[in-house]
Amino acid sequence: MKKSKVLLSYILASLIMLVLAACSSLSIGTALRLQKLDVINDNVAQMVFAIETPDTIRPIVGKSGFLIDVTTKELGGRNIEAILVNVEDFSKISSLPPLKKNRRYHLLEISEKGQTEIVDFQNWVKELKKQHAKLGGELSLGVKTEFCSEGATDISKERVSVFISLPDEAELSPLITNMKISEISKGKQELEIPPCA
Repeated sequence: MKKSKVLLSYILASLIMLVLAACSSLSIGTALRLQKLDVINDNVAQMVFAIETPDTIRPIVGKSGFLIDVTTKELGGRNIEAILVNVEDFSKISSLPPLKKNRRYHLLEISEKGQTEIVDFQNWVKELKKQHAKLGGELSLGVKTEFCSEGATDISKERVSVFISLPDEAELSPLITNMKISEISKGKQELEIPPCA
């Protein structure tokens, strides 16, 4: 297993507890493969995401992001929110499960600015590791999404699923299935979501 001296296993264990508490399911296979992700050396900036939602709900462009938070023991840290944007090429959709009635997929990729931020972050860590052989710390990964409504919906009942492509893999794999919208939005939209512009 590649190592970046980060606590991905701890992060994934926390995610598993969150998902179980939400009566949702975390794909253990994808989670185990994520533990092998080398955030410092793999092509993380090219990862692609898909979010399955009800027909009446979609992610807000510019307010969905891939989060990277890293803290070193003595040399500071970085907090990145790489904005996700819509993907025009839907060729990867074929690898996703067929949609149920009144559901749809939203395919997202990291924006050009976000990709640059991630590459700069990777170079920063590599340089620190050259200067400090025993560099250690903690790193967490996440996806933040805010939604808007294109029709009447009961936000308390609606759930979403998230799929992810690992670096250099063509297909998207399930990460989270059947999670409440309020939980994937970090509780910000528990009662209502704004209408889409």
